[in-house]
Amino acid sequence: PTTSYRIDPYAITLMEQGQHTTIGKGERSDAYQEMLLKTNSIYFCAIGGVGALLSKNILEMKTYSYPDLHTEAIHRLEVKDFMVFVGYDTYGNSIFDKPKKK
Repeated sequence: PTTSYRIDPYAITLMEQGQHTTIGKGERSDAYQEMLLKTNSIYFCAIGGVGALLSKNILEMKTYSYPDLHTEAIHRLEVKDFMVFVGYDTYGNSIFDKPKKK
């Protein structure tokens, strides 16, 4: 989706079933972040508009579920030199945290 948090209810369900990594562009809901911690999962962020460039670093892709959803299906990617950021890590850190004003 164009806004990552819109898929949060579905991503939470998938994490409960064993999915541990997703890739998006923006911030996610509090519930999603809590589930990341609970399931020891990671959220990666890509820069918007670079999907074609990133696709050149996919060595192998296997579709696991919902193939009719195409890009929104669940895929397993084997990648090399895949340029993404860790948006939320397994310790609760976030690249979206804003500095606190003194």
